Amino acid sequence: MNPPDRRRIELRDHGFVSGDALARAALEARPSLDLASGASPYPAPAAVLEALQHAPRERYPDARASAAREAIAQALGTSADRIVLGAGAFDLLWTCGRTLVQAGQRVLSVMPGPTELAAAARASGARATQWRAVERTGYAVDLEQLAQLMELEPPALVELCAPASPSGAPVPFANVLALAARFESTVFVVDQALLGLSEQHAEHALAPSDNVVCVRSLGKELGLPGVRAGYLWSTPERCALLERGRPSYAVSAEAQAIALAAMGEREHMATTRARMLEDRARLVVLLRELGLAPTPSVTASVLVRIARAGEVAAELLTRHGLAVRDCTAYGLPDHLGISGVPEPHEARVRAALSEVLTRRGLQAGREA
Repeated sequence: MNPPDRRRIELRDHGFVSGDALARAALEARPSLDLASGASPYPAPAAVLEALQHAPRERYPDARASAAREAIAQALGTSADRIVLGAGAFDLLWTCGRTLVQAGQRVLSVMPGPTELAAAARASGARATQWRAVERTGYAVDLEQLAQLMELEPPALVELCAPASPSGAPVPFANVLALAARFESTVFVVDQALLGLSEQHAEHALAPSDNVVCVRSLGKELGLPGVRAGYLWSTPERCALLERGRPSYAVSAEAQAIALAAMGEREHMATTRARMLEDRARLVVLLRELGLAPTPSVTASVLVRIARAGEVAAELLTRHGLAVRDCTAYGLPDHLGISGVPEPHEARVRAALSEVLTRRGLQAGREA
């Protein structure tokens, strides 16, 4: 068999201009505001910050993350052998792409969306294919269309986000479970990284069926994305398989500590979610007043069409210290993803966007 063509592996920067550029801004003492990552802009619970501060860095972490997995399982009403802790959702998606498919098998990704799993699958010799939502429907994910495509050639694995990312379109988990029941031989990896901070948050306790894997982020919800903490929920057999496909000591003591502490902070997380959804509503009004048309979203972020989006994102960061998401890596080169704006920063964001759009002659997503 020929080796996989790694030149065809997708872009995987996910539009996070916030990464290196924001780090440089911090070193240069320049003010910056992250509206790109979708993470909570509000302080993490005191108990979580204390757990992070006292994480035992002087020794290797628990290789099985037993205490953290037990706490997550108890919060979900399941057992610890159905939970895998990872260094963020992307780490777990990559593990799924490398472990759950074999060379020559087909992976079907619902796009636009993250490309981590597809990149990992291609690196292993699998065939990565796509079904794409379109702008005229608000990037709605039509699961019936997806089913029709699957019937032509059932894939070994289907990857989708629920809610969708970066569009924020709703994808009811009950509908995903119904689709999975029709294709029992296919594994469905459901990226729920945006679920906890979305209008679909009530689905958080819904258990995956036997051929479904749920992947979730803790770092986004806690406002600590740099710690890299996430988990997946599946069958004991599949979790054991995934664990065997991961390196030893893959999850730091810090990630395990915040995962353990976060499970007792439901009220804090509910308050954070409500504030972020209010911030999103404020952002939608702001964008419309600037002549832009954000896509309806159930998450804390919105997608908005803007010509030369990558240049706009770069200018907002370098001139104004505002990080927004360039969605080129998602196959949306003329779109930005922007998280809701906390009220104290509204005037700053409005002024920065207005200045950049006016100076570039951009309005309603097109060049004037």
